[in-house]
Amino acid sequence: MFATTKRKIIESDIALGSIAIDLIGELAKSTYLKRATIGRILQNISPNKFAMFKINPEDFIIKVANIIEEEKATTFIQSIAYDTSGEYDTEIFTINNFKGKLEEDIIEVKKHIYDYLKYDSQIEKAFAKDLENGDIVVYAKLPSKFKIPTPAGYYNPDFAILFKKEKTIYFIAETKGSLKSMELRGKEKAKIEYAKRHFEYLSDLQKDDESKLIYKVVKSIEDLDFV
Repeated sequence: MFATTKRKIIESDIALGSIAIDLIGELAKSTYLKRATIGRILQNISPNKFAMFKINPEDFIIKVANIIEEEKATTFIQSIAYDTSGEYDTEIFTINNFKGKLEEDIIEVKKHIYDYLKYDSQIEKAFAKDLENGDIVVYAKLPSKFKIPTPAGYYNPDFAILFKKEKTIYFIAETKGSLKSMELRGKEKAKIEYAKRHFEYLSDLQKDDESKLIYKVVKSIEDLDFV
C-alpha cells in the first residue's frame, strides 16, 4: 500500500475522482524547491498523514507547504547575516489618519510620541499602560511600515522604548502572550530569531559606550530587564 503511494508521488499526478492534482508541482511552486526535493520530502510522510491528502487536498497542500517554509526559515537562521544598505524611510513615523474608537482600540497616552495609541491586541494595550507608568523617557508603537526583511517574510516588532539610567537604553519589544518558544508557531519563531540577528548587528555598530540597543520578546514591562 505504501509502495503504491510512493509510486503515485513520484508520478506526481494524483487522481481524486475525475480530477488529477499535480501534488509535487503545487508544492514546488509554493516553496520554490525542486520537484525531486519535494518528492523526497513526501516519501517520508507517514501513510496515515498522507491519507489526509485524499480527504482535503487543498488543505493538505497548504499545511505541507507551510511546514516546509518553516523548516527552510529555521535552516536559514544559522547562516543569515544583515548589513546596512544606507537607505531608510524617514517618514515611517509620520502619523496617518487611523480609524478606531477611544477605549475600544485607541487609548490616550502621555509618554508615547503621539497623544493617542492604536493597539492591535489586549496584550499591547496592557503593555502600553505599563509603559505609561514605568520609568521611561519615551516610547513608540512601531508602525506597520517598520519592517525587517527575513526569509520567513517581513517582520514588524511592536514597540520602541527609550530608558535613561546609567546608560541610554533603546529597547525593541515584541509583545507575546507566552514567552515559551515551543508555544510559538514555526514561522513566527523564525521571524523572531531573524529579528534578534538584525538588532544584534545594529547593536554591534554602536560606538557609543553610553548607550545600548536591546531586542526582547516580552509579556510585560517587568520583562524589560536591563540590569
